[in-house]
Amino acid sequence: MPRIPLTAAEKQLPYADFYDRAPAPIPQAVTDQVNKVHRSQDALAFENLNDLLLPGDLAMEIGHCRKPDGSFFVAMKTPLPGVTKDMLNWWFDWHPKESLRYRIWFPEAHYSIRFKDKADHQRTQGALPHWHTTHYPIEDIGIGKDEISIRFLPPAEFGFDTTLFEAGRVETIICGLVGAESRRAKQVVRMCHVVRRTSEGLEMRSRFWMGDNIEFEPFFGSQFLEKLANTGFMRRKLMPARTGYAMALHCAQEYRNLAQILPELYARFAS
Repeated sequence: MPRIPLTAAEKQLPYADFYDRAPAPIPQAVTDQVNKVHRSQDALAFENLNDLLLPGDLAMEIGHCRKPDGSFFVAMKTPLPGVTKDMLNWWFDWHPKESLRYRIWFPEAHYSIRFKDKADHQRTQGALPHWHTTHYPIEDIGIGKDEISIRFLPPAEFGFDTTLFEAGRVETIICGLVGAESRRAKQVVRMCHVVRRTSEGLEMRSRFWMGDNIEFEPFFGSQFLEKLANTGFMRRKLMPARTGYAMALHCAQEYRNLAQILPELYARFAS
């Protein structure tokens, strides 16, 4: 997808120079795994997400599959050379507050973003700034441009056992519930990015459960629509066959791009 030229005002922003940088290369070994047909038996069930906190790797670390119920599972592993957990936690607070910050992340697929801050009662001591915020990005993962919502949650609220973090060498986890604004769906995808220490630095293990538990904002008929949407027939109607492939490739490019620019962004703009 071509990059949309910056406006005169955008060109004056101090991080505009990142927009024209070349995308990070994706290794052939990664694209080979994305192109491969993976077994649905190798998908991690959401109920077992704490397996991501165990040492070692799981059956599917890079790839995607369509499950028998019509939903998709997507996995991606991304090395983060030179990146720290402080940089990542800063990024998820900093980038949604101005659209160009979001666009420099993935110029070919990110268009704009708006941001809803957390409620005052959700400002608790020790909480990361992005917890309980909602981002509304407009992007195209490869199946069409759309506005989505992402409600970011603390890992414990998402379902992670935080007592296992140290044993699993976990540095931070970014997780949330993804909805579709155009369909009044508050949850279509559950996603997490588990960042752990390795002998070579940090790595991010991303997981997406797409369409396995669809929920709508309350409106007349929404309960009936939820039941219908959570059938295999409707999941296959709502999500094209290439959805898993597109999400895996998008994630691979997105987070390699971020690893390439984040250390410099943090050095220049983190207060």
